Amino acid sequence: MSENNDEKNRIEENKKTHRDRIKHNLVHDLFVHTADENYMSFRVCLINGIDNEMSWQAAHSIEKYIKAVLSLNGVSVKDRGISHDICTLYNKLEELAPDLIPDELISGRKKIKTKEFIKHLSLNGDPNNRYGVYGYGFSVDDMLLVDSLVFSVRRLTCDLSRELASEEKTYRQKFLENPEYMPTLESSPLHELINNENYRGIRNFVLDNNNAFAPKDFTHTELRIRKRSAYKTNPFVYYISQLCDAEKSIFLEWIKKNIVLPKGLYQELRDEFVK
Repeated sequence: MSENNDEKNRIEENKKTHRDRIKHNLVHDLFVHTADENYMSFRVCLINGIDNEMSWQAAHSIEKYIKAVLSLNGVSVKDRGISHDICTLYNKLEELAPDLIPDELISGRKKIKTKEFIKHLSLNGDPNNRYGVYGYGFSVDDMLLVDSLVFSVRRLTCDLSRELASEEKTYRQKFLENPEYMPTLESSPLHELINNENYRGIRNFVLDNNNAFAPKDFTHTELRIRKRSAYKTNPFVYYISQLCDAEKSIFLEWIKKNIVLPKGLYQELRDEFVK
């Protein structure tokens, strides 16, 4: 009887292991692989001056990496209220792994609290900002901070309680022991790019001056970038400011009737321009 129970337990354990492996692979396909492509696109966009797209790609990559970590560690990301809200997602990540996320991010010339930088990304990469509704502000230093943030979150995209096959310790313990440890995510787009020199041009855009991900033998250059920063003011403010006071209210009503605005923006514009 005992042997039968042992066999049943072994079978159930094997089934669970298989389910966990499938779950891990599904989450990586849905979130990590697509986040890698968003992150690589962000770097290509910023370096080549494709300004409006870069912020969306940066925020979208962080959103997906965080969702991968949460999903693999028993935290649901199904709530539509947090769909693209990386500030709320980051708060959930902090609750899950406060000891594994750096309190500050540092680039060569800039240091900022991680939570403050998440807010910066959230504003610049807000889904509404795909239309340039809020404007944006991004610098080369911000790009390097995104590199660090992506490294810090991406490495956690696993079941933190699971033991490493080669060591008698969990992934959480391994990450605490070695802040530079990044599990090998074979077949992921970023892994393929890092390890395949045939990617040529795009590989240089993604890895040049990227201390987080570039291999030790990668030859860095003086970062060739179209401009040191990208900035665009709120277009509604910019264009309404060009009208005389009598026309501003009329123009605001036209905007309200013809353009979908983020919640609260119309009232903010009225408060600012209609006296």
